[in-house]
Amino acid sequence: LSDQADYAAAEPLYRQLSATLQKKYGAEHPSTLAGEGNLANLLLRQGKATFAEPIYRRCLEIRERTQGAEHPETLLALANFAACQLELEHYGEAQRLYLRCLASRQRVLGVEHPQTLATAQNFARTLRKKQDLPAAEALARGALADHERVLGATHPDTFDKMGTLADVLRDQGDLTSAAALYERALAGLGDSPGEQHPTTLAVLYEFCLLRQKQRNLPEARRLGTQLINGARSSLPPNHPDREKYRRFVESLR
Repeated sequence: LSDQADYAAAEPLYRQLSATLQKKYGAEHPSTLAGEGNLANLLLRQGKATFAEPIYRRCLEIRERTQGAEHPETLLALANFAACQLELEHYGEAQRLYLRCLASRQRVLGVEHPQTLATAQNFARTLRKKQDLPAAEALARGALADHERVLGATHPDTFDKMGTLADVLRDQGDLTSAAALYERALAGLGDSPGEQHPTTLAVLYEFCLLRQKQRNLPEARRLGTQLINGARSSLPPNHPDREKYRRFVESLR
């Protein structure tokens, strides 16, 4: 259900499963922690980062104590906790956590492991939020180059990273370069995972912001209509991104 973005229906099922695992195996069993982590991920996707945070924190603390600081499952918990801090706009804490996670994953998994590459991208996003744009650009360019080399130029994850670099360039005022990257990313993501996939819609939203910044309102409105139609088709009514997209499109009128 969560894969279909039906979060309202999925949440009670995830809570029930988490409670069942805890009762059967105990609070510190790996299966229990996996269930709790999945529940926290679902809450985060719904925009409920405040509720997800204590679950992530507890899972990380237990995994560090029982499995070690650099166990792959501990590093996954660390990355999830960092993502939650980023969503809560605790940018300094998110930066500290991502930096630690990136260094550990490079050492344990290798610099070209997909999880290491994903951490580099999220670290770049954090630096962008902190307005450390030169550092964010360098990291985003490196992450994109690594994805192109490891996964290929047409892999969906590569196009997603292209969108991240475009975000940084837009914030730096390089609107022409950013627009070219957004167009390439959207063309690739439109093929796979599809025009109405949440990842594609997120990149389209950022492209709309660029067109607004260029004062190209007719194009921003056209893209905004596409964004709203896609969100209505693929996201449930209670999804937080639907409201964000709706407010933005209304501001273009």
